[in-house]
Amino acid sequence: MILFVCSQGRLRSRTAELLCLFDGIAARCAGIDKDALAPLTDTLVRQASLIICMERKHLNAVTEYAHYGACPVVQLGIPDEYDRLEFACATSSIKSASMTKTWPAPWTAAGCCC
Repeated sequence: MILFVCSQGRLRSRTAELLCLFDGIAARCAGIDKDALAPLTDTLVRQASLIICMERKHLNAVTEYAHYGACPVVQLGIPDEYDRLEFACATSSIKSASMTKTWPAPWTAAGCCC
């Protein structure tokens, strides 16, 4: 399962989650804020086979969990300026993912297992 992490778990990471689910890829979203719609938990971190963080602060938060390090973690650098399923958010996610040079094998920039 791919875990997408942002601040609230409702805009950027939710958009990424839905794009994956629409394509049949197992995904979840979570937020690091205390009032997040879908709060980040150690269980989600443990269940993930790949964690994709929107910003550096999200990556830093993920490192605080006990099961951090059990799977690859990627930071996209997508700022919090979009609405859920906004076309620009989706294209920014795809562009950032395709430009990421640190995709761990066997993952591709599309987030799919080869």
